[in-house]
Amino acid sequence: MKKTNFTHLFLMSLLTIIALPSSALESDKYQPINIEADRAEFDRKAGTAAYFGNVVLQQGSLIIYADKISLIREGEELKEAVATGKPARFQQQLDDSDKLTRARSQTMRFNTNQQKVTLLKEAFLKQGENSFSGEQIIYDTEKERVSARASTSDTAQTEAPKKPGRIKLIIQPNTLPKKD
Repeated sequence: MKKTNFTHLFLMSLLTIIALPSSALESDKYQPINIEADRAEFDRKAGTAAYFGNVVLQQGSLIIYADKISLIREGEELKEAVATGKPARFQQQLDDSDKLTRARSQTMRFNTNQQKVTLLKEAFLKQGENSFSGEQIIYDTEKERVSARASTSDTAQTEAPKKPGRIKLIIQPNTLPKKD
C-alpha cells in the first residue's frame, strides 16, 4: 500500500470514530481532510503514523488541535488514535444547529473497537449549553452515554492531604420560561 493510501486510511478511520453520532454534522465525513503539523512520521510495517507540533486536523466542521496525534492500526483497521496537548482540543458542529460539541483534555483516546472516546486529565466536554468536567470522561459513541470521574488520588505531590476531586455537570433546561 502506498504511503498516501496508508495515511488516507488512517485519517478516514480516525474521523469516523471521532464524529459524535447523531449529533455531528453528517456531511463532515464527506469533506476533504486537511492536516497541518511541524512534522510527521509513518511506519507502515508497525502500523503507526504520528503528527507532531501544532497539529491541526480539519474535516468539515470537525477540528482537532493537539501537540501530537498518533494513529495505531491492526491489519487494515485503525485500532486507536491518541491526541495529546496542553490541552488537546476538539470541536464539531451539531446537526441542524449552530451549536458546537467541544472537548479538551491533556490526552484524548479514540478506541475504534469499543467505539469510545476517553478524555484524560483536566477533561471537559460541552454539547450545546450542557457540559461535563472531571479528570476522566468516557463518551460511548455507539450507546451515546457519557461517564465522568473525579480524581482518585488521595494525596498531592506534597505531603499535604488532598480532598478527593469532584465531577461537575451543567445541564440546561430545554426551554427558558417566557417573560410576560
